[in-house]
Amino acid sequence: MKKEFKENNGRTRDQFTAVLEQINSKIDLVVEGQQALRKDFDQFKADTKSNLKAIMDYLIRIEAEIMEMKGEIKDSKKSSEKKADLDRLEVLEQEILAIKKVLIKQNILNGV
Repeated sequence: MKKEFKENNGRTRDQFTAVLEQINSKIDLVVEGQQALRKDFDQFKADTKSNLKAIMDYLIRIEAEIMEMKGEIKDSKKSSEKKADLDRLEVLEQEILAIKKVLIKQNILNGV
């Protein structure tokens, strides 16, 4: 009986060993999968960081261009105002000359 018990115990031990080896094999597969996922995730993280930096650089350039355009528009408005002032001044000068001619014609003003 002891012999049978030892034989059964030996078979049971062999069966447990086989099951444990299968479990270890499955655990190794899970670990490999996790390592691969970690590597992929790290690469994704690096790519995302790089892409976000490129986007931020692009947005900064766009912002700088917008600020430059705003300055140009402001300067253009000032120039337009000056141009409008000059145009208005020319009109006033022409009106003054016309009035002066009328006054000279009517002998109210000497040809000054």
